[in-house]
Amino acid sequence: SQPGRLVYVLVRAKSADELVQLFSGEVWRFVASQISRREDAEDVVMEVFAAAFASFQKLERADDQRLWLLAVARKKVADSLRRKYRQAETSYTDAHDTAGASMFNETQIATQSALAKLPESERQVLILKYVNGLSTEEVGVVIRRSFAATNSLLQRARQNMRQALGGQLAETSGDLL
Repeated sequence: SQPGRLVYVLVRAKSADELVQLFSGEVWRFVASQISRREDAEDVVMEVFAAAFASFQKLERADDQRLWLLAVARKKVADSLRRKYRQAETSYTDAHDTAGASMFNETQIATQSALAKLPESERQVLILKYVNGLSTEEVGVVIRRSFAATNSLLQRARQNMRQALGGQLAETSGDLL
């Protein structure tokens, strides 16, 4: 075990209520990290759990229910973002919740902006790794890629994030670089 790394104990839900109690926070963190409007994020989380309830027997057979739910959340987030784009509303990369923006400092705004510029796959692996705290192996399970492919995607995502942040931080606060 790595020092400072949280060890995840495999927990299994035996009922729908228990499923929500155990995993709603984890699913919320992942979804809210990608959907800017709180109401839309809440809708996506509800869709994730509705899908889980409808497929509860399949979920009970999953090796790790948490990773199964995050994989469903990943698909539901993509569906939601696609729907928004097709409805000719502001796309995710252009969306900026002005009411919530005042709550963030310049670095947080720059980070969100840089994340929004990344391809969806890179954005998702960074969120799974650093917001949800998943190991590289667990991220691979969620996105259904091998360890090597996941590691490569994470390295590319980190590099692109550094590049995007470098430009953002220089714009918002030149003395940070």
